[in-house]
Amino acid sequence: MGIDYSLFKFAKDKKETKAEAKKVYQQVAKEQEVCLLADNKCNGKMELHHVLYKSQGGKAKDNIAKLCLYHHQLVHSNKKMYQEILIKKLGGK
Repeated sequence: MGIDYSLFKFAKDKKETKAEAKKVYQQVAKEQEVCLLADNKCNGKMELHHVLYKSQGGKAKDNIAKLCLYHHQLVHSNKKMYQEILIKKLGGK
């Protein structure tokens, strides 16, 4: 049983332009100050992560999480488990 991505506010039908995506990336990078998975406990380089992958229809709006390098690699090591956690942290159902 997979995740029903249509339930999430960031599952969009509209085609997203590169300019729209870039604006979202810049906003998240500026506004989200800490790693979404660890709050204030992470130091070092931060990266932006698509919670719902582009191959799954994910767009940038409401779908980007700022993660430290360690947690970003961890998320990719178990995509299904961490995807559900990140969706909840971003306000998904």
